[in-house]
Amino acid sequence: MSFLISLVLTVILTPLVIRYRIVDKPNYRSIHTQETPKAGGIAILIGVLGGLFWSGQGTSYLPLALLMVGATSLGLLDDLKNLSPRGKMLGQLALASLTIGLGYNFYLFGNVLDQIISLLWIIGFMNAFNLIDGMDGLASGVAGIAALIFLASGIGTLTELIPPLLGALVGFLFFNFRPAKIFMGDTGSMFLGYFLALLGMILQKESAFSWVSAIATLLILLYPIFDLFLSIIRRKINNKPIFAPDRSHSYNLLMDQVGLSYLGSVFTVYGISAFWGLLGLVTYLRQSYLWAALSLVIALGLMMFFTLRYDLLRESKYEKSPRQ
Repeated sequence: MSFLISLVLTVILTPLVIRYRIVDKPNYRSIHTQETPKAGGIAILIGVLGGLFWSGQGTSYLPLALLMVGATSLGLLDDLKNLSPRGKMLGQLALASLTIGLGYNFYLFGNVLDQIISLLWIIGFMNAFNLIDGMDGLASGVAGIAALIFLASGIGTLTELIPPLLGALVGFLFFNFRPAKIFMGDTGSMFLGYFLALLGMILQKESAFSWVSAIATLLILLYPIFDLFLSIIRRKINNKPIFAPDRSHSYNLLMDQVGLSYLGSVFTVYGISAFWGLLGLVTYLRQSYLWAALSLVIALGLMMFFTLRYDLLRESKYEKSPRQ
């Protein structure tokens, strides 16, 4: 049901957002070359909520459903009004605080540190996921891969929340894959970043081996985190504000610097996400501190390899305006 809702709503939504000029206009940093409607995340959200209520689970997750609406609304405001970094941060802080108030947080130390870590996790991952929404089908595909891996854990709560998400993502991907007819916008990336951060905390919360499961969560969601850290370091090196937009993300450089095709770059990121995610799933299933440590070493080693081999801290050749 979530698939059909998302599919149909995307068809209906596309001309509406064009009519009201909720569009992404290309600039010298853009990969797309024409105005493209955005805010497609509305269709993903309604697809997820429709699927939850259709399956009879909606009432059980009503407080979370309201927070999902809140995350999507924050993204929509950003798409409409271009919120300041401070404004977005305040909205994310409110969402994270309410989520923790409902009892959804990491359980690592058994004290207030758990709430602080969870707060930073939700805000940090929402921003990390927002940064990878830069190529057709990339963010929705990475979200789908992570969701599938979380689902494979077999945890009861995840088996209820994830199928509607997967259906909604597939329905949206029909129109978001290259060449995209609509973008999810911050409307979608805020929602998906929030939802995935929540799924990671649920995996850890409902596991007996909390630290091993926390590492598993980190691995399953590692690609957006990896790209976020690269962005922060690169902007510091080049004396740019941390929140400044650019075209030097890892997926951009795979195309601009390494020479991969558009689809080649997208599928390479899919492959990296799937590998790290499967490493996280095996870590979760084995519940071994030794295996968790080994998985972290493998993941960090690959991060170092990709960064140095492909010079991922370099600015893209398209970063400067033709007028500069």
